[in-house]
Amino acid sequence: MVSTLFTTRSSDGPGLTELGASSPPYDWFNLALHVGDSKDDVCANRALLSQEAATPIFMNQIHGDGIVVIDGISQIEPTADALITQESGIALCVLVADCIPLLLWDSKIDLV
Repeated sequence: MVSTLFTTRSSDGPGLTELGASSPPYDWFNLALHVGDSKDDVCANRALLSQEAATPIFMNQIHGDGIVVIDGISQIEPTADALITQESGIALCVLVADCIPLLLWDSKIDLV
């Protein structure tokens, strides 16, 4: 079985947004390291996310065709635009602005 969790910049309603460690203008639970926010604040936000979504694995997205297989937990963000795993306890994460985050699951081989 696959669980999903989506975050947004919106502060409408209860959720993780109010818990973020970032200061303005990133005080909406920013999870991106590439936008000018403090690395420490982003890491604190990602740690909060891990309380809700197992161990988050982010990628350094490059708008290419790279796919990386995640077979364990690492502190290094792979450079790719897609992640694949069969490991449980890992949350594959994608950051989007105007792109579509796509989640595919093969239930026969339990591959995300």
